[in-house]
Amino acid sequence: MISGFPLPARVSSLQLLAQGNKVSGASELTSLLKTSLPVFPGSGAPPWYAQFSNAVYTNIHQAAAGAETVAQAVSNIASQVNQLKASQ
Repeated sequence: MISGFPLPARVSSLQLLAQGNKVSGASELTSLLKTSLPVFPGSGAPPWYAQFSNAVYTNIHQAAAGAETVAQAVSNIASQVNQLKASQ
């Protein structure tokens, strides 16, 4: 890792860093990125993705803090997804 320097967003740029031995593990990361698939192929993330993301991190935090069980967190997230999809 280059201290204070975020990794580049393009695989080709990461390859250059790997070739120059500039970043530890860059070769392995490049290999993984070359075979990765988009999470939302086609038209991209649904318009309600921000609300979904909020529900996920809020409920995960609640479960981690002990304010709800993991089962409740998963149920709450699923419920939010169903509401968001229905309102599309």
